[in-house]
Amino acid sequence: MGDLYSAEYLTAANVEANEAFSRTGSWHQDHNIPDADRGSSADYTNSGYDRGHMAPAADPGSPAAEKETFSMENVVPQTPTLNRGEWEKIEVHTRDMAKQYGSVYVVSGPMFASSNPKTIGTDHVIVPDYTWKAVYEPGVGAAAWVCSDDNAAICQVVSISQLTEWTGVDPFPALSQMIKSTPISLPIP
Repeated sequence: MGDLYSAEYLTAANVEANEAFSRTGSWHQDHNIPDADRGSSADYTNSGYDRGHMAPAADPGSPAAEKETFSMENVVPQTPTLNRGEWEKIEVHTRDMAKQYGSVYVVSGPMFASSNPKTIGTDHVIVPDYTWKAVYEPGVGAAAWVCSDDNAAICQVVSISQLTEWTGVDPFPALSQMIKSTPISLPIP
């Protein structure tokens, strides 16, 4: 599997603008992605998994940008326990950080640990073992949440270095090793 992630520059202005309009997005496919690599909304129906946003619908500052978060390429299968519980709390905390600091950089993605992963639907959408969300606040530091994608939905906070070791993805390649290896304090939902 290639590197899969979503990156955002989340600003207080976008969060506040998003709070002023109602959710209007609907699930759709990105036709710039080859057919063989696309999943559909139907893959999730009766699968026991939610469509878990990587870049949340509550983050963008315009209705047009909000609609783009409903691309099937911006979601991964998440258990309802994770998606509607801990993951939602992490998304809210990330928006609160943007409001507090003015802006944050956010990168989210799935992590696959199993050599024989579970799939859902006719498109065989791969179910991640974990999902993660890394945040960087210039002048403050960086860290990441890593959550098990199961009914326990256990989350932990790790350094960017640890996340990179586990996933092979360095969400913030320009940061110093000191910042990457020293996680800032984030609440564990």
